[in-house]
Order: sequence, then C-alpha cells, then structure tokens
Amino acid sequence: MALRFALRRRALSHPACTFNGMMLPKRLIALTLFAALAVAPTDYLRSQWVQTNGPGGGSVLCLALCGNNLFVGVDYGGLYRTTDNGGHWIYVGAGLPNYPVYALSTIGSCLFAGSYGGGVYRSTDSGENWTKTGLTNVACLAVKGTALFAGDAGSVNCSIDSGRNWTRLSNGLPDYLGMSALAVLDSTLFVSAQGEAVYRSTDNGAHWSPDSCAYSVQCLAVMGKYVLAGTNRGVCRATTDDTIWHPWGVGLGGTIVNTLEVMDTLVFAGTDSGVYRST
Repeated sequence: MALRFALRRRALSHPACTFNGMMLPKRLIALTLFAALAVAPTDYLRSQWVQTNGPGGGSVLCLALCGNNLFVGVDYGGLYRTTDNGGHWIYVGAGLPNYPVYALSTIGSCLFAGSYGGGVYRSTDSGENWTKTGLTNVACLAVKGTALFAGDAGSVNCSIDSGRNWTRLSNGLPDYLGMSALAVLDSTLFVSAQGEAVYRSTDNGAHWSPDSCAYSVQCLAVMGKYVLAGTNRGVCRATTDDTIWHPWGVGLGGTIVNTLEVMDTLVFAGTDSGVYRST
C-alpha cells in the first residue's frame, strides 16, 4: 500500500512524462501504475503479517488449532488459548510439567502437548486438564489420520492409540540430531533435523530421504498444496513435487519464526517478539 501511494504522489507531481518522444498525461501514468499493481499476484499481496495482542510468557514456540480455539506454547509461561484470533489470551498451562511447551497437535477434540524433558501430554477439555502419555524429550508433533508422530533425539515415534504406546521410526534419519519439526502433506511426512536438514517419507515414516533447503528450518506447517517452513529468515514453502524451498510473504524480514499454524486462509507465525498473522 505504501508503494502505491508513493507511486501515485510521484505521478501526480509531474504534469506529463515523455515516452518515445510523446508527452503522456499524468492521469494516464497514474492509471497505468495502478493497473500494473492490480494484476500483481494476489498470493504475494495477501501475504502480509500483523502482530496480535500477546500472549505473555516469553518466546512463542508452538501453535495449534482445536475447534475454535488457537493454542500457543511459550518457553517460560506454559500454554495459552485464544478464541478471537489473538485479541485476548487465557492461560491453560496448569497440569503441565515445568518445561517449555515445544509442540502442539490435535486428533479430533484431543489436544497433545510435547515438551523437552516432560514428554507428551493429552487434554480432552481444551487444555483445562492434562494426562501424561509417554516419551521424554519431544520437540515436535504431527498427525496423519489417527496416527500421532513425535520427534525426539535421532528418530520419529508413532502412536496409533492416542499416545499410550509408541513405535520408533529412524531409518534414514541422522541419529546425532534431534528432530525439531514435523508436518504431513497428503501422503508425505516431512521432518526437520534440528534445523540443519529436511527429510521426507512416503511410507508412514518407515524410510526417510533428505530434502534440499537453504534455510535453517525451525518449524513446518501445511496450507493447501504447500508445506510452509518457519526459518531463521521468515517463512518459505515447497510442495510434495518440488524440493526447492521459496521465500513466502513480506513483513517478517529476517525474523526467526519458531512456529506456524494455519486457520482457513490465515497463517499465524510465532516469533521471539510475539505472534504475527498473514492478511
């Protein structure tokens, strides 16, 4: 928008402009510039970011949508919930261990929280009460159907009974790196190995192959046909058929994005300075 106003002021400040020896009127110049901007890709113009009102508790580490509730895990303050797109936040971390909440995910009305040192916890009442399910050092969670995937040091773990039992899946993953992000797009699983590399699996985690990404990936999310990655340089994206990750959106600049969550056509980005949303 600022670009449009700047171009408009410049065009209207000159009565005419010379093009191939012809004097073009200022109104034609202005209309031409506006028309060019109007046909710019709507995907690019739509991807703006606006900071929400909170929450407190330090850096935002994870986001999850459960029903009409958006949940946010922070490093010092536990867990918060909003029902008005970030306008107001309510603390719902009572019952969780005193560790940073690094991951959130949902299966139906069940909300799962993963913490490094505390493992995976489950809530069936929008975060009011929590039950320990298993594992210890969990930095990421993802859901495929009724299967819950959790990333820890050197492997991805899978549970098909809401966290009561877990199966270790590590074929092709580096055992010296912790898994920092998980996402599911169609039949493909994506995992980030401690921000250094992205791996994908097309057989429910039985085998993993390395992807190609030039950024340090902090988190992964899915929006339509795209996998979004929060990185040390804003947000980028790829598809199941395209292993090249492209920068996406403006307004975050070189901001480190710790977590992403998609709500319909909105994308929320959790950073060290709070939550941003796309417009």
